[in-house]
Amino acid sequence: MKRVSLFIALIAIAVLAACSGKGRNDAQSVQETDIDSAQEFSLPPVVDLFQFNNDYSSPFMVDYRIWGWSRDGKVAYSVTGHDGGITSLYFNIVDYFSADSQAVNYWENFDDFNTDEDGYHLDENGNRIDFNDIYRDFYNICIEQGIEFVQSGYRRLPIVHNNRTNNVNLALAKQEMDGVDIVESYTVIVEAHGERFVHTAPQEGYTLDAFLLGYFLSPFENRALIAMGKSVFGGYIQDFFLGCDLDIGFTAMAGTVAMPPQSYVGKWGDEYKCLTIWNIFDDEDYKEIDFSWYILGEISAMAHGFIEENKIRFYTREEGISGTMEFHENSILLAVEKSENPVINVGATYLYSGKIDE
Repeated sequence: MKRVSLFIALIAIAVLAACSGKGRNDAQSVQETDIDSAQEFSLPPVVDLFQFNNDYSSPFMVDYRIWGWSRDGKVAYSVTGHDGGITSLYFNIVDYFSADSQAVNYWENFDDFNTDEDGYHLDENGNRIDFNDIYRDFYNICIEQGIEFVQSGYRRLPIVHNNRTNNVNLALAKQEMDGVDIVESYTVIVEAHGERFVHTAPQEGYTLDAFLLGYFLSPFENRALIAMGKSVFGGYIQDFFLGCDLDIGFTAMAGTVAMPPQSYVGKWGDEYKCLTIWNIFDDEDYKEIDFSWYILGEISAMAHGFIEENKIRFYTREEGISGTMEFHENSILLAVEKSENPVINVGATYLYSGKIDE
């Protein structure tokens, strides 16, 4: 048994797991057992995030549970999944409503082939693993994080709250690639008490479709947690969450970052290292930067920029490079956070000073 612990800034998280028959006794026994009878607490109910969607289902998700909520925006949940002979327990405490929030995220893996005759997982010493102890650990972490074990029902969209109906709409921007329409970005629009809150996010890789699933309401705050899903290449279905404050909107919209003005359209840098911005869209419902990037005189890439998590982020179509963009008075700075190209290092920065007159 191995635990991996991470502390990460998070806007959303998706978990995939393929079902396996062996090892199910562990999960089933936990469902029916109090974690700590002295505390009179049992496992939260399983939630089917896809129950309101007729087009997609998630055969890979098992035992998705919402544990509770804090009074400052955090949500605690867990997922049990099976994939390739491994049973995994994922535990998460996330604030989807703050750009600067930190998430508690860890998981534990168990070998489905290391079980006893009754199907219970064994540790390295051949002893049965008590899943109750594992869930009890997460329960204690929830208490430390201010989570209150209150259930909020999973509901069908639109968002109904305080006797008001808040419509939720989804728009997809697609680009044909190798004869297939690929989702480049999605935009969620929430109409709340006369306001229109807009969130646009890029999609890396081969996303074929994105869709709305349902929502939860915070039992303590005027906030909704929207469940979404996407279909990716290979037939996989993923799910993720998006938090919307029904008073001020999405995290990115509540920040101070804005799209650059149209004066930045054009070529920046020099002939050997340049960046050309073709379009800056700054409409209420659609915000995007389209640019081409001639990197180090040997790599060229088409790329897009979006406001996300109170930053302007970019990603390239084919080079597997993503990061942040900063627009200064007479320069543009790109910082690489992810790269699949061996020439472009994570952590590298590229400054393009001065606009080239053409």
